Amino acid sequence: TCLRVLDLSHNQLTTLPDGMRTSRLETLKISNNNFTALPDVLGRLRTLTSLELRHLPRVKALPKSFGLLRRLKYLDLTGTVLSNIPNQIRGKPSEVVMHMRQK
Repeated sequence: TCLRVLDLSHNQLTTLPDGMRTSRLETLKISNNNFTALPDVLGRLRTLTSLELRHLPRVKALPKSFGLLRRLKYLDLTGTVLSNIPNQIRGKPSEVVMHMRQK
C-alpha cells in the first residue's frame, strides 16, 4: 500500500526531511510544530491535494516551491499569519479553498 495521509502535527518539528518523497501523498498535516520557515521539500510533494499548516506562528511565508503544488485544493492556515499570500494562490481563489482565521 502507498501512504496517502501523513499527520505530523504536534511533534515540535523544526523541519521535514529533505529526502521526503512519498509519491502518492495526498494529505499532509504539519500543524502545531516549531517551524520558523517551511521547507522547500513541500514543492516535491506534487500529489498533495490537502495541506494543513495550522498554528505555525513563526512561519511568515510559503516557500517558492509552493507554486509546484498544482493539485492542491485545500489549504488550512488557521492561526498562521503570512506576510503575503503567494500569487499562485491569490490569483485562483476558486481553485484552492483556504482557511485563514486568526486565533
